[in-house]
Amino acid sequence: MSVRKNHVNLDAEPMQETRWPRLRLLSPDGGWKILLRQMATIFFWVVLLLALLDYGAVGAETIVVSVSFATLTLVLSLAVCGMPQYTRGAVTTACLIILGMALVVYLQTTPHPSIIDPHPAWKTAKLFTASPMDAVTSLAPADDRFALLAATLPFLFFITGLVLFDTDERALNALRMIALVGVVLAVLSLLQFLLMPGTLLFDKKLFYKDSLTGMFVNRNTAATFFGILLLTLVALTWRSLRRLDWTRVWILTNSNMPLHIDDYMRLKKSAFFVLGAGVIFVALLLTQSRGGVGASFGGLLLLILLMALKDDMRPRTGPPTVRRQWLRRSLVALVAIVVMLGAFGLFSGQVLLRAAILGGEDGRFCVMPGILALIGDNMPRGIGLASFAQAYAPYHNPECGIDAVLVKAHNVYLEGLATLGIAFIPLIAVPVVGLAGIFVRGILKRKRYRFAGHLGLATLLLVLLHSVLDFSLQIPGFAMMFAVLLAPLVTICLRPNATGTSGKTRRRPQPGP
Repeated sequence: MSVRKNHVNLDAEPMQETRWPRLRLLSPDGGWKILLRQMATIFFWVVLLLALLDYGAVGAETIVVSVSFATLTLVLSLAVCGMPQYTRGAVTTACLIILGMALVVYLQTTPHPSIIDPHPAWKTAKLFTASPMDAVTSLAPADDRFALLAATLPFLFFITGLVLFDTDERALNALRMIALVGVVLAVLSLLQFLLMPGTLLFDKKLFYKDSLTGMFVNRNTAATFFGILLLTLVALTWRSLRRLDWTRVWILTNSNMPLHIDDYMRLKKSAFFVLGAGVIFVALLLTQSRGGVGASFGGLLLLILLMALKDDMRPRTGPPTVRRQWLRRSLVALVAIVVMLGAFGLFSGQVLLRAAILGGEDGRFCVMPGILALIGDNMPRGIGLASFAQAYAPYHNPECGIDAVLVKAHNVYLEGLATLGIAFIPLIAVPVVGLAGIFVRGILKRKRYRFAGHLGLATLLLVLLHSVLDFSLQIPGFAMMFAVLLAPLVTICLRPNATGTSGKTRRRPQPGP
């Protein structure tokens, strides 16, 4: 296939955006700034990958190292790049959430009887110890303080992502990088599952031997991970295909003429995105996670409806009537949904069989009354960020099994209410409502980049749905990946509009000597 180059720049470049004052630590010629930005970006991705390759960063050592290097990367990024003004609100909100969690953990792990009541268990414990003990709200104060590090980790990556991916072009490159990383991890996971089903990364596989779990121990976390990657690949595929001039491609191909360079590159990108989406789709189904596949289906359905009914491309043949436009978009949405249903129905046999066999029988529902009783007895103070296992034990129903210890509630919302008390409500509501508002703003204001708002809402729905049935959001590795995906989407949705721009940063002309 021959290609002819295009010498016309169709996309103008906007002026450089307003920034907060940055630290003047570097040479004004900009050479070192570019190098340090590239180093910070590489460091950012390396830390993320290393954390994922430690079973989702569940080890204490990995959390400490990841927090240290993430903080170092954030400081370096701020010194080199500064903070774009339009992401100031998002960064401020993220910092306030971190401070809010830290304040709650501080009150729960230190004695403040005049502010917050201590847990009754400490009064009983004093009867069996000779040394005095601090009566606090938490049952495991040291564990709670350490758990705060893991809870802070995704926020550090989110803020760093906002700093590094500060333009439309950099944000799009970050999304493509996420897609590339996701496809590579999916391929490696598939190869290991098919060739070495008894191993998990570098060790023996102990749980879920019949399911693909990727780099995670739990198949539900793997399903959520591959679910958000699938949404990303589908959104990038849709955007790439919609930007193609299919009429020109058809005419040039039939006339044996060289393709336009832009069309050729978009065809190559689209082919990669389609193949990558197929690989990740297979990996998702092989997890056999009912909740993960179902939540991914819901997120994908919302994404297709939003992209089809609220397109981000202008018609090339003149403005159609409103009726014709809605008929065309409805037809596209219907066809896409039929294809999606057919794909799920054709390839999700194992998931459907497992759902049919188990039905509504699930240990999560058996332990639910005990968790609700735990919440009621400890509201509004909570029991401590990492104290769920110790606090839940007296509430456990023996009929739910006595061969294992329940360390997670398998419901992010219930465990949040149990551990953080009433403070969990604003801590979860503020970011969810804020992100939803940002993505809606992107759909309404960034007309050429509406896909970012579509992808953001669909991803948010997927994670919120699956959090009802599992604790994927509490796994640091997945939470980091989720935060890294949100950062470029927030950047695109919050950037100010510029007529005819592509999102690249134009340098202001330097004055002459």
